[in-house]
Amino acid sequence: MHGYAHHYDSRTEFEWGAGSALGDRDINEHDITWVLYWHTSMAPLYGVPQALPAKEMVEMIGATLLPYADPMMLDFSDEGIYSDNFVKFVSWHRAYTRFWKQSAMYCDWGITDWLNPWTEGYKGLTPEIEPRFYNAVTGSDTSFEDGVEMGTKIWNLDRAIWYLQGRERAHDRLDEWQFQRQTPAAHSTYEVPYIMPVYENGEWSYKNLWGRTLDHDKYWDFIDRYYAFEGWDANGCPTEETLKKHGLDAAAAELKSAGKI
Repeated sequence: MHGYAHHYDSRTEFEWGAGSALGDRDINEHDITWVLYWHTSMAPLYGVPQALPAKEMVEMIGATLLPYADPMMLDFSDEGIYSDNFVKFVSWHRAYTRFWKQSAMYCDWGITDWLNPWTEGYKGLTPEIEPRFYNAVTGSDTSFEDGVEMGTKIWNLDRAIWYLQGRERAHDRLDEWQFQRQTPAAHSTYEVPYIMPVYENGEWSYKNLWGRTLDHDKYWDFIDRYYAFEGWDANGCPTEETLKKHGLDAAAAELKSAGKI
């Protein structure tokens, strides 16, 4: 994000870049990458049809994005990545992974299970598999959405800690080359197109997004709307109200004592 050459490309797979910029490191979470980049991009290279048409794919995955269940959150078009729907997706992805991956410690490549070759219609096991295993091991009665809600709490606690350490809005940036260069990233050896779902002219389709750059004004407008969606202030710090809503009263008190809120 702050100058690295390449892991997965923020210009094309924007949830990776936005999630990394808003966090503390490269997210290294391959939910979108596995299904909506590798599967969709390799199919034409091997001369095989896509597993599902774009509309069916995003509707199947979108239904699992609880509590929203909105396929429009998966629009990777030039305008879609800056939309309020994508604000929702980045928020959902940060929350989902903060609990189900970074806390429950599920395998990153195995879960989410959005596309499964062993099931009818390729429907994956998410959102059933996450709570089913978790509850079998822990004896709890945690729902999929409970996990996402807990992830939101963890994400807000993370942000509170970072702001106590001196984080500011300016840190939520992506490196300049991603706004200027249309060529593949420096050390990338991928000779693969970047084919992802887009909603354009009222229709879903798959589109090769290589060659796209990010737009500064749209990026920072996205960040501002993301802050508002999460209940953070204009500097990106969780507000006292938001922290208390998530049961983080102690974090709110620390931030207030430090003059951060």
